[in-house]
Amino acid sequence: FNPEGIVSWDGETFYTGFNNFYQQQSILKYNRFTNKQDVLEITNSSIKNGDILRSNLVSTLNGELITANEIAIDSTMYNYRIQVTKIDTNGSIKWQRIVGNNPINGFQNHCFSCYTDSIGNIFVGVDYNDNLGLGWEAQYQSILYKLDSGGSVVDTYASKLSKTGFNTIYDIVKANDSFIYLCSDYNYNNTRYPFNNLGFGAIQVLDSNLSFKR
Repeated sequence: FNPEGIVSWDGETFYTGFNNFYQQQSILKYNRFTNKQDVLEITNSSIKNGDILRSNLVSTLNGELITANEIAIDSTMYNYRIQVTKIDTNGSIKWQRIVGNNPINGFQNHCFSCYTDSIGNIFVGVDYNDNLGLGWEAQYQSILYKLDSGGSVVDTYASKLSKTGFNTIYDIVKANDSFIYLCSDYNYNNTRYPFNNLGFGAIQVLDSNLSFKR
């Protein structure tokens, strides 16, 4: 189901991501007084009828919605990148942008977080890894994309791609001191075979230029 994110401006109409069809996420618009339901469809902008997963729904300053989804980028339905969509509450898509590294040699992009700050910037947290559970030492990387309100990527932070390192970004907060805090994990491989994805929670702290601090 993956209902990741819920938005309401008036406490009457609510918006949340949901699995509309198999491998196809959309946004459910629901009025709690009338019980009226509408579907704001989010399409895969890379290939027609391609997979689109997860929601990571947040609201913008001007009353629109941002959702970051994992999308298939070819007909194999195996290689995934991240699609960021800006859509209004009537279902009209304003723009779509694709971010993430090239999914090669078993590497994939995953997205579990999206955030908008007080001046309209959009932050999308991506993890890039080859952790398929097939018995090899996986490699891990955290990537944070900063987009402006028009959907252009204006800055990027990426941790070192390594067999020991940061990975999934689960939440993003920009504090009053302009520092950015990433709730993530720090993964490593078990020394015995088969290798296991092990790790612990970590907070990555970045400054306003997306430079790693601690």
